[in-house]
Amino acid sequence: MTLEDAYNISGGLTNRAESSSIILLREEIKQREKSSLQNAKRAILDSVISQIGNPLNNATNNAGDLLPIIEIADNIDTLGRLAGNIAPGSENAKNITLEPGDILHIPSKSFSVTVLGRFFNQ
Repeated sequence: MTLEDAYNISGGLTNRAESSSIILLREEIKQREKSSLQNAKRAILDSVISQIGNPLNNATNNAGDLLPIIEIADNIDTLGRLAGNIAPGSENAKNITLEPGDILHIPSKSFSVTVLGRFFNQ
């Protein structure tokens, strides 16, 4: 079943749905994201070790600058988000085959305005 089939079977989106913000989460994508993060982490560690172990490298202090990046990578929560326009009627929706475990999140339109910053009263 395609994503477009699912939209049609469900009766389509309501007028409160924000079709430009639909998110499809997939476990397979999440696992690939985790694997990519681990590969990047290994590459950074290899670079740090190479810099520290190189007697000709005068920039050993710079190697430590890369270590916080590893900590950031450890704290990233991968989502497995499929990026792109997946609104009803889109080419992507027609071509994406749903898989067991897929999660489709269709947010509601926001009917509020948030204003941040300073305002001058006159």
